[in-house]
Amino acid sequence: MKHTAIATLTAALLAALSGTTLAASADVVTFEDLPLYMPAASFSSNGFTFSGSWYGGVYANQLVAHLDGEKVYNGSQYLIWGWGSGGVLDIRRNDQTSFDLRSLDLGNSYLTNSDGAIQLTADFAAGGNYSTTLAIGDAFQTFQLGLRGLSALHLQRLEDGTWDSYTAIDNLNVAAVPEPETYAMLLAGLGVVVTAARRRSTLAA
Repeated sequence: MKHTAIATLTAALLAALSGTTLAASADVVTFEDLPLYMPAASFSSNGFTFSGSWYGGVYANQLVAHLDGEKVYNGSQYLIWGWGSGGVLDIRRNDQTSFDLRSLDLGNSYLTNSDGAIQLTADFAAGGNYSTTLAIGDAFQTFQLGLRGLSALHLQRLEDGTWDSYTAIDNLNVAAVPEPETYAMLLAGLGVVVTAARRRSTLAA
């Protein structure tokens, strides 16, 4: 009976804490909160900072939130970044903590060829990086990535129609990585549950 009670309480605690953590951390960045058609060097949306650089330097008009435009269109706001192969989009969390990237949407925008490619480089919080090439077209395409424990993400166009071409991004499916304190709280709570169950069992005896 004692072991059954402890197991039941433990399972309930694990389900409650893990469920709450995952539900709170998962998110989709849609750029609906950004001002339309106002170029900037960086934007903050859904807890993430999106920064544009051009050949290593910041360019004030590289990022623009769009609702419609040339080629891609999905009925909602999205972000475009420009300046061809010299333009890089950098993505980080505002609080500089690590995150998971499950998927994102990419497509061609202004002044691009119908076929293009994006070099995606992911920096891991634990060190090292991962790089891959994503082929894109004139409609948004969802790329399933499943990258975990990232500190930053970098997107650079490899092929472009002109030097000032733009690429579109939308619907980043992301999740914050729980801090070590979260697991410490879980273990502490588990210890309290086990201790309480044992005391009840001793008193009953």
